[in-house]
Amino acid sequence: MRFLLLFLATLSFSAFAQVYKWTDENGNVHFGNQPPPGQQEEVQIRESKTGSMVTDRQREMLDRIDQERAERRADSDIASTSQKPRTESSSCRKAKIILQRYENELDQLLRRGYKQSERRDAEDRVTRWESEVAYYCS
Repeated sequence: MRFLLLFLATLSFSAFAQVYKWTDENGNVHFGNQPPPGQQEEVQIRESKTGSMVTDRQREMLDRIDQERAERRADSDIASTSQKPRTESSSCRKAKIILQRYENELDQLLRRGYKQSERRDAEDRVTRWESEVAYYCS
């Protein structure tokens, strides 16, 4: 146990080591922990951040959550209007936007391949929002 602790402690010191960069007489660039005599240039190492590691399934779940939020917002806007609007209202515009997004989603689904349940759900959403557009935009 002590040996392991001592080993881990010595490893942590190497993390604080400096890195040097130099170019030899042939023009080759070298990096190391000790510079050659007379040629020293200290390099600051920037910490790199990892990219997003979101999988396709997680992306689909996030997209579905966004869609549900948009539907809820549109539903609350639609419910807040008590009568059928006489001119194109914000409810009509929102319904058209949501319908367009669901139609695009269905097109993408048909292009990339799909499960039957995915297609059925997408078609149901398009049908529902077509009726919403017909109601609020007539």
